[in-house]
Amino acid sequence: MKIGSKIILLSLVIGAMFFFAGEALAGLDLIFVIDLTGSMWDDIDEVKSQASAIVDEVAEVSGYRIAIVGYRDLPDPVTFEDFPFSRDKEEILENINSLTTSGGGDIPEAVYEALLRAINTEAIGNWRDGVSKAIILMGDAPPHEKGDIGSPPADYKYTLEDVARAAYEVDPANIYSVMIGDNSDAAEKFEELADETDGSFFSAAEAEDVPEKIIAAAKEIVEEAEKREKEETDWNKIILYIVIGLAVSFLVVIAIVVAIIIIVKKK
Repeated sequence: MKIGSKIILLSLVIGAMFFFAGEALAGLDLIFVIDLTGSMWDDIDEVKSQASAIVDEVAEVSGYRIAIVGYRDLPDPVTFEDFPFSRDKEEILENINSLTTSGGGDIPEAVYEALLRAINTEAIGNWRDGVSKAIILMGDAPPHEKGDIGSPPADYKYTLEDVARAAYEVDPANIYSVMIGDNSDAAEKFEELADETDGSFFSAAEAEDVPEKIIAAAKEIVEEAEKREKEETDWNKIILYIVIGLAVSFLVVIAIVVAIIIIVKKK
């Protein structure tokens, strides 16, 4: 093979490697933030029964990861349960199936605290750069508001605005709320959380409706992630094609010059 041809072939191989490497950066980081108080026992059981289907829906996105932050209320002995990001389906299913319900005390729960814990990712691993970020919030009770005393007493420090601000600062992370039951205060706050973070609100009247609503939320998240991937991939392709084209043109010129020099020397 002539020198010029070798150079051109090498440049194309290198360009293809960069192109496919760029494709591999696309993905989704999804955190489930789940109310684990006593009233959620039947809802959690329903989620466990459909956990495989839920994970399969998320796995439609290449490079997905799933983490879980379970929450109760601040006075409870165990307020949070954290399961770090993973893309291992068996590990994710094991984490879901290990969820247990207890506690709760008064009606409102530590919703804002749990969401901020998830957004800050201190206990579950860091968000990745350049991927879609989403949270599925699942619960049946409203959040404690800043300044609430609670029963038993606890120090509630956060507001819905704090959550929305934190969500936007990380890319953003969009919140998809799945409200269970008929608590009007909870429905209002869950819907507002979704609206303020460009997510969506879903309502499940009964426990048996919960998996369907979670899968619907996951479908929407997947669609948004795929849309983002396509937009970024299109731009990456344009840039890479330009770079590769310029590189190939340059190498072709070099190959021609080398060929001319060889011909002249032979004469």
